[in-house]
Amino acid sequence: MNPAPLLFAFIMLGLMWFVVIAPQQKRLKAHNEVVAGLAVGVAVVTTSGLCGTIRALDEEWAELEIADGLTVRFDRRAIGVVLDPSDTPDASPADATPPEPSLDEQETNAMPTTDHPDVEV
Repeated sequence: MNPAPLLFAFIMLGLMWFVVIAPQQKRLKAHNEVVAGLAVGVAVVTTSGLCGTIRALDEEWAELEIADGLTVRFDRRAIGVVLDPSDTPDASPADATPPEPSLDEQETNAMPTTDHPDVEV
């Protein structure tokens, strides 16, 4: 009996473990740590992309405030990312100025001219 096919099968299983299963377990462990470390008042993003601030927590559920006075209830496991307070922009900066329009926007907003014979204004 030739041991090469059996050895090849074990090598492929080991390779699959290191390429597929081990990284997934690492991601799952990191996500479980994030979920376990949730606290009231923390800004989060759910796995569906909804941003909010945690207003209430229990063992299974998290209530997120997504607008003033509007809270929604999510499974704690649906919290995907905890936002760093330095990452969240201030909602009403006092000295904010609107960005200057790009060249494309300036051309789009420009009034048509009568210089071209095919253009009627």
